[in-house]
Amino acid sequence: MRYSGHKGGETSDVDLRYELNDVKDPLNPANVFDSHTVRAVHSMDFGPTLNRRLDSSFYYFMRAGSAPGSYLSVAEGLHLDHRSDFATDYRYNFSQSDSDAGVTTTNAASIGLFHQLYRHLTTTLNARGVRQDFPTGERTTYSGQAGLDYRRSLLWSGQFYANTSAGYQVDDNNFTSSQLDVVDEPHTAPPVFGAGAGFTLNNPFVLTDTIVMYDVQGGSRILTVLKVDYVLSQEGSLTKIIPLPGSLRIHPEDPLEVSYAFAVDPSLKYSTTTLGAKTGVDFPWIAASYEHLLSDQTALAATASPQFLIDQNLDRFEFELRHQWNAVRAQSTVGYEILNSTIVNSNAWRFGQLLSYQPRADLVAQISGDQYLVDYPGESRRSNSYLIRGTVDWFAPLGLSVSTFAGYREFHDTAIPSDEIVDCGVRLRWAYQNLDVSPSFTWTDYRSRLTDVRGELRITRRWF
Repeated sequence: MRYSGHKGGETSDVDLRYELNDVKDPLNPANVFDSHTVRAVHSMDFGPTLNRRLDSSFYYFMRAGSAPGSYLSVAEGLHLDHRSDFATDYRYNFSQSDSDAGVTTTNAASIGLFHQLYRHLTTTLNARGVRQDFPTGERTTYSGQAGLDYRRSLLWSGQFYANTSAGYQVDDNNFTSSQLDVVDEPHTAPPVFGAGAGFTLNNPFVLTDTIVMYDVQGGSRILTVLKVDYVLSQEGSLTKIIPLPGSLRIHPEDPLEVSYAFAVDPSLKYSTTTLGAKTGVDFPWIAASYEHLLSDQTALAATASPQFLIDQNLDRFEFELRHQWNAVRAQSTVGYEILNSTIVNSNAWRFGQLLSYQPRADLVAQISGDQYLVDYPGESRRSNSYLIRGTVDWFAPLGLSVSTFAGYREFHDTAIPSDEIVDCGVRLRWAYQNLDVSPSFTWTDYRSRLTDVRGELRITRRWF
């Protein structure tokens, strides 16, 4: 059950939302629970010329029964336009989660400054402080960052740009344990399974044998199984979860919750210095850029294990051609990336193509391609993916639209099994007053070892 409301004024807006889930499962008593979610958002413009803005948000989630717990988040943000070329931002966020693993509290505050000189040079300054209290100790983080961005118009409607940034951050750990627990980290399953599609967990150095993942589609809580519903892939210090096409528990775009533990140095205090620079030119028909990023971590107290300090050097080159001839638009991009770090080294090529045809305002057809080739020299590993996809969209009168697609994906990786996918489908949407009706049909073949056929009907009624 869900209720939502909105009230808008000349200078302010308020949104309220409440949701109740009450799940009864006689066949699986462990999946019986009820949950309540409350969210409120308020924004207000004020000041002599409405040059000030205050944003407030409140979020509370409580679950009883299976996997009980709660989460509270309160955020405040103030934006001040002192002049047309000078502004400042002030933000504060408080959050607290309570679960079987204990109570975790986070306080974060930040200040930002923006200044623009003659519309060519933009300066940004930011400072941030975070205090996190875990059941096994606390972590304090302080950081500052400065950035400069210069832009200049060129002949033939072109633009030259160059920007640079520098940052410094100090993290101070004070824990009684060498691992921290994460409970119900939210993720979403990819829209199409196979070909290496998945997501990475938010924290590095995950202890993979502690991973527990639930599918929570429709308010349920279904336990998933490693090597039956998903597999794991290590990408440097991060862990990637790849749902398997044959899973009966995980479906495309399902909401997922992942709990796990990750390793930390319990008494390490360290700094992270970052430097970045990017320059390029952009014309209506061609664009080129070069970017360099550098990150260096240094121990300030305690003797750190080498695995917890990561130095990284990244160089990225990009080139793009694009043009439009009346109803036809074409675009082609190529990028090359060199990554050297203490965790992983890689060289990557990326190619992209797009051809679009729009003979009328209500009809669009396009075909796109993407190729991603990665080589990991230190691991004797290669990963290649190829994608081609075609779509046709028709927007008819009286709120009716029809979307069709067909695609082919191929994936090869020396560390995980290769895959090949052919899919096609159609989706209709009809909107009439407060009613939306959207039937869809998809057909997916996973390298001839599995064929997935899905039909879906969604009906939405808006009451207010």
